[in-house]
Amino acid sequence: MVKTYDKKKDINKQLSKNFKLNEFDCKCNRCNKVLLDTKLVELLQKIRDHFGASVNVNSGYRCKTHNKEVGGSTSSHHMKGTAADIRVEGVEPREVAKYAESIGIKRIGLYEGDAEGNFVHIGSGSTKKFWLGKAQKKVDTFGGVIKKVTLELPVLEKGVKVGAVFALQDLLKGHKYDIESNGSFGSDTYETLKKFQHEHDLATDGKCGKATWSELLNL
Repeated sequence: MVKTYDKKKDINKQLSKNFKLNEFDCKCNRCNKVLLDTKLVELLQKIRDHFGASVNVNSGYRCKTHNKEVGGSTSSHHMKGTAADIRVEGVEPREVAKYAESIGIKRIGLYEGDAEGNFVHIGSGSTKKFWLGKAQKKVDTFGGVIKKVTLELPVLEKGVKVGAVFALQDLLKGHKYDIESNGSFGSDTYETLKKFQHEHDLATDGKCGKATWSELLNL
């Protein structure tokens, strides 16, 4: 979910364990807002946790004027708050791209070497696009092995009352949603699940199927 922050009021806001809003601020020093997708922050935090090293955001949100100044695409996802260019301290960009692919990130640009800038573009969009360098040469993979759900997890929907509903509710609580664990898939669980699906770019149908289980379990 993309949020709009007031730069003066929110600039030092803590967004996650290791990221603050000021790291994603437009570098034009003129605009007064910051657009940022909460899912993007979640993805970057996963990268930070995996490598156990600082993640430096070279470019986060860009206003339209600044994006034009730096030669960004007229449809750049930086302007939407759904992309960031990063470097992970002590880690080669290709390793970052491989890991990003392995956790299901769909938009990755790999810029290797000093001439390219040695960074990785990470986007939170749901349409797959992998590319190399400024020429944006399309590639199918960076060598990351995507984790998949191998457990036989049931499809849960409104009205069911089975043991797996407890697991669903506990997982939603683990994602910071206010929900009671009672084992009954009622209206509260249904609406909470739809909110989770919407905020994680999933089909907002209120049913817990394979894709939703995968996102809940961070697979």
